[in-house]
Parts: sequence; C-alpha cells; structure tokens
Amino acid sequence: MPAILVSRKVPQAKLAWLLAVVGFPWIGAGFYLTFGRRNLRHKILRHRSSHAAGTDRRSSRLFRRFRLLRSNVTEIVGEMERAGAFPPVAGNELRLLAEGPAAFDAARDAMRAATRHVHLVTYIFKNDPTGRGTLQLLADAAGRGVEVRVLYDGAGTFATRSRFFDPIRQAGGTVASFLPISPFVPGLRLNLRNHRKLLLCDGAVALTGGRNIGDEYATGREWRDVHVQLRGPVVTALQRVFAEDWHLATGKTIDGDQYFPRQPAAGDVPIQVVPSGPDQIEPLAPELMFGAIASARETIDIMTPYLVPTEPIEQALRSAARRGLRVRILVPEYVDHRIVRWAADSYLPRLIQSGVQVWRHPHMVHGKLVIVDSTWATLGSTNLDMRSLWLNFELNIAIPHAATASMLAAYFAAELAASRRLTPEDLDAPFPTRMARAGANLLSPLL
Repeated sequence: MPAILVSRKVPQAKLAWLLAVVGFPWIGAGFYLTFGRRNLRHKILRHRSSHAAGTDRRSSRLFRRFRLLRSNVTEIVGEMERAGAFPPVAGNELRLLAEGPAAFDAARDAMRAATRHVHLVTYIFKNDPTGRGTLQLLADAAGRGVEVRVLYDGAGTFATRSRFFDPIRQAGGTVASFLPISPFVPGLRLNLRNHRKLLLCDGAVALTGGRNIGDEYATGREWRDVHVQLRGPVVTALQRVFAEDWHLATGKTIDGDQYFPRQPAAGDVPIQVVPSGPDQIEPLAPELMFGAIASARETIDIMTPYLVPTEPIEQALRSAARRGLRVRILVPEYVDHRIVRWAADSYLPRLIQSGVQVWRHPHMVHGKLVIVDSTWATLGSTNLDMRSLWLNFELNIAIPHAATASMLAAYFAAELAASRRLTPEDLDAPFPTRMARAGANLLSPLL
C-alpha cells in the first residue's frame, strides 16, 4: 500500500488499486506487482544521458524551426516542447495512407528499396498471410546485406511464437521482444506495453500511425485506420525514438551518422514528434490531448477506437461543447474488447448531454486522430483511454499545418458520412447492461 500511495499514478488509479489490495489482499497485491508498477524511467534516462549526447548534437543541426503568427497552434506546439516533446521540425513531406492496401504497399516499397537498414517496431505481428509476407520482405532485406532490426511487443505479439521470426535471424537480421511475457524473465511488466507502430528505412523514410501487422489492417475497409508516410528531417527524431526502444529491449545502442544522416527538406509540412510512456516523469500523451482540446476555438474532431478518457479530458470536452464549439467524436459500432465498450458507454450520456456529438461507424474504427480548428492535428498510436494515456509506450506526431489539418479534416468528414450520430435513446439498455457499464466505469483507471 505505501508503494501504491507514493506511485506516480493518477488518484483514481491509486484508489482503485488500494481497494483491490484491501478487498482481496493476496490476489490484489499479486496483481499490482504484476500489472501495476511502471518504474522503467531510470533505466531509459541513464541511456539517454550516456549515449544520446552525440545524437542530440547531430539532431540539433537537422532541426529547422518554423515560425507562425501567435495562435492556438503555437500554444500547443510550445506547450508540448516545454513538456519534453521533440522540437517542431520544418521541411517534411506527409502522405496520408488511409486505406490498408495503400499503407502496406508503401511499407513494402520502402523495405524493398532499403540499402542500409530497416527498423521496425510494432505492437502486433501476426502469423497470417500479411504477417508472413512482411516477414519474407524483412528476411530478403537482411539477406542482401541490409541491417534489419525488428522489435515487437511481448504481450501484443504473444500468440506469435518466437521461432516465426527465424527467417530474419537466419538471414542476418535481429529480432527482439519488448518486455517479453515469461516467468523466467526478471522484471516482468505485463502492464507496460510498447504500443508504437513505426517503420524506418535508411533513416530517410518513415511510416507511422495506428496499423499493426495483420490481415485485418491490410486487406480492406472492415478495419478503418490512419497511417502516414513521412520524409524529411523529422525522420531523425523518429529514429531517436526507435533507438531508445531498442536499447531498452536489448541493451544495445544505435548511434552514428549512418543511422542519423543529414536530411534535406522534402516538403513544407512542420511536424513535432511526441513520444509518451512510463519512462517519463509525466507521460506526454495526456498533456497532448488535454492541451489540444483546451486550446480549441472553433472545432474539435476526434477519431478513437476506445473512449475511456481521464477526468480532465472528459471535462475539457464537455466544457468545449458548452462554450459553443463543435465537438465530434467518431467511435466504432463494435469494439473488440467488451469491458472497454461498457466503460466507454458509461461516459457517453454525460458527453452527449453536454452537446458533444458522438458518432458510430459501422466498421471497426482503429485510427487515432485529433483535429483542432482545421489548423492543427495529431495522429499516431495513442487511443483516448487510460492505458494509452498513462501506461503504454506510445508515439504520435503533431502537425501544426493548416493545409495538412484540412486534408485530415476532409478524411474525417468522409468517415463521418458513413456513420450515424448517437442520441440518448440509443444508450438505453436493460438493467444487467447498465450494471456492467457501471462496473466497467469503476475499473476505468485500470483499463
């Protein structure tokens, strides 16, 4: 109980864990030791201080700041940089990959064109046709002398056996599991997962967003997601994120000009890289989402598969709607985790009553997208739930660029056109379902 009290958790999460320990002493304590701790920060900070100095110097030469007139956009950018995000980088090209086939075609092209290295981190890597095809491309790259490093999450990819990746290893590549799930591995952390999705090729092109590696993400419209391809100086910051994840998983350092080459301008889009996770004193994801919502002056558009917001974010959404802003949230009709669906449904009546528009898409909406005033947007791996905001290692990019934000707003509007707006009557449910929602709401800080 003292360990829970002095932890860096939000008060609601502390209370939930304390109730679990008091109500079920041995079981609750065991669950906290297995799921509740997140003390990885010191290990990563040691790595940053001892190995990142040279990379920092190279990166600072490549970061080209941009200037904007004073607006809510600059407020968000400045707040995130002061909180610990990377500085904004000008001169990038951004290509939206809204459809699965296009996203995976772009990834395949980048891997086939790589000549020096391919770095991949993913939460889920499935043993299905899409996964096996990606595996073969990575093995082929390693076979022609390209340095291949694959990092998958130990929980998200738990169903895929380690020997599945043997073709990469046999071809000369390296594969690692992030915090593997095994009773024989010291420092077991079931609750701290790497939910990032990032592919980097030759330090020149990056693909990131919400897509894992599996058939549902690649083969059609049933699974809606948001991914982008990036070129330009921002790839340097993304390479830094991968290097830190790789060091945490393997103890090995990625450094040198071959991994952080000088990147010329590839476009006109400024981008800010915002990694978030339990290694930070305060995860950046809650600040990113709250700051964006609080700074909005006209519109807020949110796409998320799981809607279990923190209390400040919920209050910010309701306050924005009451002030007359148009606030729209797009969620899926069917959610692949029932308890999360129950928890989300427990928040919807208050949001709708405050004037927030909640829409449900007929397919599984897995994209993570926030657009403010059609001038600023963020996308990546962060869901609007407690796990993504506080527990997972997540990766978002923030885009303070009106043209790009407007393009993403048009994509959001097209997805909204295929959806239906919820009314209070849609949330009526029989007594057992209402009780399930109430119970799931109580567990929200742990979801």
